[in-house]
Amino acid sequence: MTLNLPSLAQNVIDSYLKMRVNNKVIVCPYFTNIENARAGLRVFLGKATAKEIVDEVKFIAQKKQIDLNEISEPELYKLMADHNLGIDCSGLAVYITQALYKEKKGINILKKIKIASPWLNPWRYLVSKLRPVENISVRVLAKDKNSLKVKNFSEILPGDLIIQDNLRHIYIITEIEKEVDQIKKITYIHAPRPKDKDYFGPGIKEQTIFLEKNNLEELAEKMNHEITIKRLNF
Repeated sequence: MTLNLPSLAQNVIDSYLKMRVNNKVIVCPYFTNIENARAGLRVFLGKATAKEIVDEVKFIAQKKQIDLNEISEPELYKLMADHNLGIDCSGLAVYITQALYKEKKGINILKKIKIASPWLNPWRYLVSKLRPVENISVRVLAKDKNSLKVKNFSEILPGDLIIQDNLRHIYIITEIEKEVDQIKKITYIHAPRPKDKDYFGPGIKEQTIFLEKNNLEELAEKMNHEITIKRLNF
């Protein structure tokens, strides 16, 4: 038995994996706001939709009189990197799960996720209400107020979050393959930070892990990280 994400969530994934920029179809690059700029547009913060990123690179090219049909794919990636265009891991997770919960439950998770306390940090609370996507990090998604641990490994579902225990990275499960109640294969998507700071290229990866023991320890070992699997509690 194979379990997949519903169509709206898959459409979001496809918009990043098959990003059309004029005559080219590329994988969205990676970008994260390591300088913690808070006043900028989300398209320059690693928190934009695929359409926003495409629209922005077209605008930049027009302004600089660059023909996007004529430049090479590496040149396109370099242009995007030079202008901080891309997505980070939590931004990707937010848009995929937003589409998932809209289709499955008819709710907007951006109105449900608790980012800051109105009593302890009223200013950040106000900002987070006005700009939720820009303020949702791995740490926010991992909070018990927003997500619950999936305790039974066999009950993992597409849309669940694999969170590194150091809270530095997040993966979204896209497909589960089961035999009876045993999970044999997990496919996930994520936006990993490139090891090379001068890397210009695809920033999103979809990967598959085959399992024999059907437990978290085996998955963690094969991913080379201590992990927790959580599900948004909305």
